[in-house]
Amino acid sequence: MSYDTDPRKSPKYVQELKSSLTTRYSGQSNLDKTMANLYNQAHVIEGRAPQSADLRFKPVGSGLAGLVVDQDVSVLLGDLTVRVAPRGGAQAERFVSDTLEPFAQLGLEVMQKDAEVWRGCVFDMRCYGRTFALGPLPAPMFWGDSELKELYEKLENAEEEKKAGIRKDIAAFKEANFPIVWVRWEAPDVYCTWSKRRQPKEVIYCRKMYAGEIMAEWGDVLPKKGRYTYKESDEVDIIDYVNSKYFATVIPNKDEPYVHTWEHRMGTVPVTFGESMRLPQNDKGHIWAGACYHLRELIPSLDDALTDIRTIIREYPNTTDVAYVNPTARADIEGWPSTVQVKPGETTNMLVEEKLERSPTPEVKFDVYQFINIAKGFADQMGTSRPALVGTGPSGQSAVHLNESNQIAKAELKGPHRGLERAARRAVQLLFRSVPALAAEFPGTDEKVTIRSADSKYKSKAV
Repeated sequence: MSYDTDPRKSPKYVQELKSSLTTRYSGQSNLDKTMANLYNQAHVIEGRAPQSADLRFKPVGSGLAGLVVDQDVSVLLGDLTVRVAPRGGAQAERFVSDTLEPFAQLGLEVMQKDAEVWRGCVFDMRCYGRTFALGPLPAPMFWGDSELKELYEKLENAEEEKKAGIRKDIAAFKEANFPIVWVRWEAPDVYCTWSKRRQPKEVIYCRKMYAGEIMAEWGDVLPKKGRYTYKESDEVDIIDYVNSKYFATVIPNKDEPYVHTWEHRMGTVPVTFGESMRLPQNDKGHIWAGACYHLRELIPSLDDALTDIRTIIREYPNTTDVAYVNPTARADIEGWPSTVQVKPGETTNMLVEEKLERSPTPEVKFDVYQFINIAKGFADQMGTSRPALVGTGPSGQSAVHLNESNQIAKAELKGPHRGLERAARRAVQLLFRSVPALAAEFPGTDEKVTIRSADSKYKSKAV
């Protein structure tokens, strides 16, 4: 199948492509699940089961994976700043500074007004080693609204003196409904083929929708399952597919899948993509490494040791008193019992040669604590502790040394930082491409796309 063919002409192609790509990237998918489980503390923690039937096994997670990812995200998550290199003289420079740069800067903010995209992209870059987002690309449905159609009909039938007011209403509607969208795609659910430049050529995104949402969006299109009728709360597998010409949403079905498609007119694959580091060839199928890749075995080992320590403490929170009595001497004394029960708050009578001691409790071997110290040291070297990034360090450390440590720590993030720069650059390029693509969708109308927003640099401005 051609990489710019309408999926409606081959309805089963998209689900066949998904089956092929999920098999191809199965090793990476397993790695992504491991990274997500470490971050969510959902990984398997092994440890000694409590001997008491009254206690259940309770694993203890260190949370080191979350610490690594979150602190790196906090460093990499800065405000996006757009710079466009002008081609030409003073007039080109004015156009760039007055129009292009503000349009891109404000456009990235407006597209994230309802749902943040960039923070999720930065998180995926550190957790999974790559990031994907749909768009920016035109969303003509925002300008295909019945309200806007009524305004254009009024404009066509209105008297000349009333047209200026209707045109203002049309402009206000367009400003309030920015017709370009940018949507984060979670990296583990994205699969793609690649061009010769190592850029996505065909991209699929696997997600779920509620049956009620599907019926509201497209009507009665769900596949039949014998006598079973979908409930509105049922989740249905959905595949989003995009190539250089079409965007399609597919509801898989072995007989005849439902395909909803439209031409996006972007002239390229409208997907934002960035990667931090590709791993060397390996037999596990691992391609992209996240921040915790080299900690994926060490963190569970630490958690296993912590769990064992916690289990001992839970089983034996207090030591008990043990009385060592002399039964022969007690037998010679009238009225003295041969056994003694030691109870809190009560007096216990003891003979001179008898003694009362604390009973020994099971203890964790010293080797366990030594292992934790050694493992934590290795983990710190691999990124769990970066005090220089937050301006802290050993007492008495000079400002010069602290600055050097800060620069070294930031250099370790150079790979993901460059990957995010490439992704942001691609997003701005697609934003600019979306304007003529939108004009092609509405031929004969005003080609301008206006943004009205505000930020610290451009204040309140319409571009």
